[in-house]
Amino acid sequence: MITPAFQTFDLAVHKNFPMAYKDGHVLQFRLEAFNGLNHPVWGAPNGNVQAGPTFPGAPANATHQGFGVVSSTAIAMRQLQLGLKYTF
Repeated sequence: MITPAFQTFDLAVHKNFPMAYKDGHVLQFRLEAFNGLNHPVWGAPNGNVQAGPTFPGAPANATHQGFGVVSSTAIAMRQLQLGLKYTF
């Protein structure tokens, strides 16, 4: 069974700002993004031919309505984190 590839785009950036009033003091701003493109990864389709009810008027051995249906995703939503750190 072939399913879509797992794709995410994570990014982390930071910027250091040295404090002018004292040597060695630094203020750091940080941004982290997980699943930045918010691209869903669909689950595998149902491979069970007997899944779900049969189609109306179809014989009992025909393919059922649940066969081949994708009913899940395998990835969380986009997450952003901000941080501020002061080192001395």
